[in-house]
Amino acid sequence: MASTSNSSTVYSNVKVPLFEGENYDFWAVKMDTLFTSLDVLEFVRNGYEEPAPTEAEESSQRLEELKKKKKITDAGVLGMIQRAVTISIFPRIMRAKTSKEAWNNLQQEFEEDSKSKLNIQPNNGENKPPIQNRGESSRGGRFGKGMGRGRKFQQPREAMGVKEKHIKGSVKINVL
Repeated sequence: MASTSNSSTVYSNVKVPLFEGENYDFWAVKMDTLFTSLDVLEFVRNGYEEPAPTEAEESSQRLEELKKKKKITDAGVLGMIQRAVTISIFPRIMRAKTSKEAWNNLQQEFEEDSKSKLNIQPNNGENKPPIQNRGESSRGGRFGKGMGRGRKFQQPREAMGVKEKHIKGSVKINVL
């Protein structure tokens, strides 16, 4: 009996990633990993089923304890899923009685949305980064020359608003 209360506490203390309606695929992978680490993925994938009595089960008390433990585990997993969604997403799963039902509701609504938003195209070499010429740094191309190793970037005088005026006698004056 003590073990069932401990297991429900475990699920309520687990930090879950928050799903806000965007990037469902990424969130679902994180949740799958979390469920796997807690050894409860079977509840989400296959659902909670009350164990049927077998010939090996001699005591109805043992069967009742097993049913109760599975029900508490599924409720803990359902609670994790409920905590993992924002208030705007919660109404979509609030009537779910099992973790599988809640998970399937989210999956049906958001998996297709997520796939249609991702514009995954095969890379045919069209999106390769440009080839750098000698003397170009990977950080700034030709304009990044001189950047790095403590050197300061110096803008051309024209870009800073400095104009040179020539006055008689070949004296230069820099005017801002």
